[in-house]
Amino acid sequence: MRRQGQAGPRSIRPPTSPHPQPSASLPGSISTGSVIARPRHLRFDTPMPRDPYVRDKFTREIQTARQVARDYLKRYPKDRYDTVVESWADIQCSNIEFVMKRLREPKAKP
Repeated sequence: MRRQGQAGPRSIRPPTSPHPQPSASLPGSISTGSVIARPRHLRFDTPMPRDPYVRDKFTREIQTARQVARDYLKRYPKDRYDTVVESWADIQCSNIEFVMKRLREPKAKP
């Protein structure tokens, strides 16, 4: 007989996966045991498409930030690299954070 407040014997269960297995197969998929083989257009193991743009993030004081942006535009001219200030934000005191965006490769000259 158990007294009030005492716990009874605990049942021991095998550990379960935090990610439940799908019970129904997806359309167009082939079930191979516990692994579902999906067509290539539904799989996530293909590499991400390469972004043609490079983004560089800077955090500087306002005067220094202006000079960094000028130097960046001299190194990667807007007409050849489509260089732009993608975003900027004022942060702490007189600092500014900005992102410069440019093409990876220069455009072909016409």
